[in-house]
Amino acid sequence: MNGKYYRILRNDLNLTQAYVSQLIGVSRHSLSKYEKRETDMPLTVALKLNELYNIEENSELYKKIYSC
Repeated sequence: MNGKYYRILRNDLNLTQAYVSQLIGVSRHSLSKYEKRETDMPLTVALKLNELYNIEENSELYKKIYSC
């Protein structure tokens, strides 16, 4: 999974890592590592982010995120 797209979406929506991490139930530090691809993102976290950012399965963005 490519966390950079989640970071781009978060920034476009003017959301902080602290706010998003609280919504999805992970630490800000973990979210930062996922976005930088320093740590593999668990599927459960990706699914929560997809829901938060309204990313539909089979959309072009979905394909970009999961193409890595």
